[in-house]
Amino acid sequence: MNNNRLSTKTPDVIIDVDKLHNDIKLLLAKSIDHISKGNSVNLHLENGELVMSFPSIYSCAKFLDVNRYRVSQSLTLNKPVNVDNKVYYVRNT
Repeated sequence: MNNNRLSTKTPDVIIDVDKLHNDIKLLLAKSIDHISKGNSVNLHLENGELVMSFPSIYSCAKFLDVNRYRVSQSLTLNKPVNVDNKVYYVRNT
């Protein structure tokens, strides 16, 4: 009746379980910085001094206590973010 159910169907592809486990271990051994490096941003003061690096726009916005849209606008349009009488700029790493 149900010849193609997953529990009894023989796989067409042979999976090397040991290689799969090794690949998973290598991925888990990498730090988060290497995984999310493409999306990371730096927060700079008006004079160019680095304040802090963040793994995402969201974490930068949370640190500044503003919404993600303002941080994203600062990043893409080179607009300053004014918080507590300080001027910040967000840059890609």
